[in-house]
Formats: sequence, C-alpha cells, structure tokens
Amino acid sequence: MKHVMRYFKSFVLCIFVFTLLIISSSNIVVCQKNTEKFRDFKSDGFYHTLNFAVNLNSGNEEYVKYAGDYRIDLYRQNFITYLAGNIEYKEGNESVITNKGFAHWRLIYNRGSFVEPELFAQIEYNDFILLKDRKLAGGGIRLALIDLVSKDSLNKFLMEMGLGLMYEYEEVDDPVKPITKYFRSTNFISLRFSINSSIDFFSVTYLQPYINNFDDYRLLNENRLQFSISKNFAFYISSVYRYDNEPHTNLKYYDLEILNGLTLSF
Repeated sequence: MKHVMRYFKSFVLCIFVFTLLIISSSNIVVCQKNTEKFRDFKSDGFYHTLNFAVNLNSGNEEYVKYAGDYRIDLYRQNFITYLAGNIEYKEGNESVITNKGFAHWRLIYNRGSFVEPELFAQIEYNDFILLKDRKLAGGGIRLALIDLVSKDSLNKFLMEMGLGLMYEYEEVDDPVKPITKYFRSTNFISLRFSINSSIDFFSVTYLQPYINNFDDYRLLNENRLQFSISKNFAFYISSVYRYDNEPHTNLKYYDLEILNGLTLSF
C-alpha cells in the first residue's frame, strides 16, 4: 500500500498543476480567434471519465481487488489537454497479486491543424513487471493523415501519426540494471472510427526505441470497441499488448491483457 499512497499524492499534485495550466491556458485562448489521449470528436468544454471497482472473491480463490481510474479533458478552440490516472491493487492468499498505477498529462496544440505540436509527462509503477518507479517527459508532433471529423455525417474517421522524443528514468527490481536513464524516440500511429452514434472503435500502436541502441525497443498496441448504453454510460471491450525486446531479468518479452468494462462520462 506504500506505493499506492505515494502515487496517490503524486497524482493529486499533478491535478493541482493541471488546474494551474487550465487557468493560464484559458487566458491565452481568449485572445485567439478561429483557429487525444486522442481527439474524441468533442466540442469545447470539460469532460470527465470515471471508473471504480471493488471485487471480493471467497471460496476456492480468495482475494480483494480495488481498481479505479479518472480522466479529465479540456477542449478549447486551439488546444486539447488532459490528465489521466489509474490505480489497481489486488491482494489474495496473504500476498499482493497486483499493484500498479500511473498518471499521464498531455497538451496538444494547434487543434484541427495538419501538424499539431504536443507535450507530455508521466509517472508510473508496476510491481508485476518489477517497475518501482518510472518518470518520463517529452514532446513531438502529430500529423493528421486522414481527417474526416468535420463532416456532418455520423461516420467520422481520424488517422494520425506521431513523432517525438522523450527522456525516461526507470528504477526496477533488477540486480543487473536497477536504474536506467534513456532518451527514447516515441512514435505512434492511431485511428479512431465513429461507426454511428452508438459504436466507436479506437486503435493505437506505439514504437519506442532507445536512441543509442535501436535493438532495445518497446512496442505497445491498444484496441478498444465501445458501445454506448446511454448518454453517460458505455460498455467496452479492449485489448492491450506490450512487447519489450530487452526485458528485465526473468521477465517474458510480452504481456497480453483483455478487458471488459463499463465507463461513466459527463
């Protein structure tokens, strides 16, 4: 639980910083005229997404699991910014099974343009992959390869490609490389497809090689199919695949996770 409390405090600090950014950025936007995780086909304003779950299992398998995540987006005429965080803790048979969390902030400028500069920062921990602490910060540009968002049709499609650079600090439970400090290239390609007013599909693939050794790279692919139940509730199915070409000691090269869940948006 020490990890949970430590990163909860860090997450609260990020929210405070995010609030200051909102205040300062809003003052800038007033002076400008006409000008996503990724773009969500939304109009200007604040948007909140909240998920929380407690699972209790007793019998042949006994465990208790706490999971929660929160995301706040701010859409303005010339930029998008958001802060997202997640904490997951699972304990069973007198041992910790899962203990992980992260907080991520991103600012995307020149909203709606072909070239959109962006900045981001993240903190993370994950006992399952021996990750005690990860901090990263960087920036880059994203290019709108196909942008059919502005059309009046309910069928909207957006394909983007991102190129960037980030500095990454990692502290892991590994006697060979307990601490690493790398500059990594961070690149992605994403697509978002609004099939109709009730069904949305999203996919993104990241490739992050180490600048001084391109044989040391990470690959991340996320896919999500979402079905709206009402204005504020939706059901989703998602998959997350991670591949590390040079994993830490005694770890496999890949992880695959399949998720089903409900989300609240307002």
